[in-house]
Amino acid sequence: MYSCLGLSSITFVIHGLMLYGYETQNWRMSLDWLGIMAGLNLFGAFAYAARFPRRHDILGSSHQILHFMVIFAGLAHMAGLLRAFDHIHSETFQCI
Repeated sequence: MYSCLGLSSITFVIHGLMLYGYETQNWRMSLDWLGIMAGLNLFGAFAYAARFPRRHDILGSSHQILHFMVIFAGLAHMAGLLRAFDHIHSETFQCI
C-alpha cells in the first residue's frame, strides 16, 4: 500500500511529459531527483517487506533501513524542490 500510494503520482508525471516534453518537465519538476526519491522509497519498502536483513534486531533491521531510506528520499525531494524553485524564480523562466 505504501508503494502504491507513492507510485500513484506517476500518472501526473506522465501527463506532464506528454504535454510539455522531458526537457521542460525536468527543469520544472526535477525528474532526476524525483526518480532518486522513488527509488529510495521503493528500496526501503522492498527491504522492509523482504525482512532483509533479519538477524540484526538492534542495528540494521529492515524497519530501520526503511526509515533511513524514507529520510534520504525526503532529502532528495527537498533537493529537487530547491532546484525547481531556482528555475522558476530565475530570469530566464517564462510561464507557458
